[in-house]
Amino acid sequence: MRYLSLILISFLCPLASFAVEADDVLFFTPFEGSTDAETSAGAGRATGRLQPGFGPGVRGRAVILGPDDFLTYAFRDNCLTDEGTVMMWVKPEWRSDDDRHHYLFRASTGNAGGKGLNAVMLYKYLKLDKLMFYTSDGRKTSPQEGRSFASFEPLRWEPGRWIHLAATWTSTLAGAEMFLYINGERRGATSGNVCVPDTAPDVFHLGARGSGKPTWLDDVLVFSRPLLAGEIADIYA
Repeated sequence: MRYLSLILISFLCPLASFAVEADDVLFFTPFEGSTDAETSAGAGRATGRLQPGFGPGVRGRAVILGPDDFLTYAFRDNCLTDEGTVMMWVKPEWRSDDDRHHYLFRASTGNAGGKGLNAVMLYKYLKLDKLMFYTSDGRKTSPQEGRSFASFEPLRWEPGRWIHLAATWTSTLAGAEMFLYINGERRGATSGNVCVPDTAPDVFHLGARGSGKPTWLDDVLVFSRPLLAGEIADIYA
């Protein structure tokens, strides 16, 4: 456990000028030869349909998920519904204009008429060169109601390049806003009406079946609060 703590501390060391602390981290998997989380507030073991491989990452090693592979982790205690930050490095082996859905982070209790229910999702959108961060409540309404998102387009991603992504959200008495960051820069935002899950999903997934080509992931983190823009830029740097 001391070794695992040192991994997280070394990751957060450059953030001394900001307020990020190890206690802010709910979930951290660096993929150093294993898909299980190194740090987790809940269950950290990975399940799912997968045949992962490992290779050079941004820091140490990374995992590669095939087009039909995905990793599944417990949502409980590893992610909050009202607010947080999801962060990762991703290296797609696909173009961002390939007319396919590519889920990177996905948590939901189901679907009703095209609306993902009780969702927290980060994905490349179908048929558009667009990155979406999407949250929703559990009401079985039309797809346009009870949901919120921050997005950016055009991505113009080329295969084989590492990209840093972060998505933050909050819907508390202190405020309601969500932001999407690419390579340390804020590229999408919404505020005033952020819908969050009424019921926590059982699990969250990294990757998704049917995505066409492999995706590399490294240093996936979930924080208990929405990080500030400066904190995210510092982690990227």
